[in-house]
Amino acid sequence: RQRAREGLATATSGLADLTDRESRILRLAALGRTNSAIAHALDISPRTVAKHPEHVYRKLDVTSRTSAVFAALNGRS
Repeated sequence: RQRAREGLATATSGLADLTDRESRILRLAALGRTNSAIAHALDISPRTVAKHPEHVYRKLDVTSRTSAVFAALNGRS
């Protein structure tokens, strides 16, 4: 989690195609937060949170949270 936090703090090219909301959700997911915890932190519904990763996965061409974080850290967009 610490490496993910540090990496996402400096990653920009991998997140370039993501909206601000998608980037925030990806950052919180990288920290190990659940959809419910992310929803609470961003004051949105858990269903909304669940939909955003689908868009992130498509934009980064991945199929999981772990892969999305890895892609963002490695500048793949």
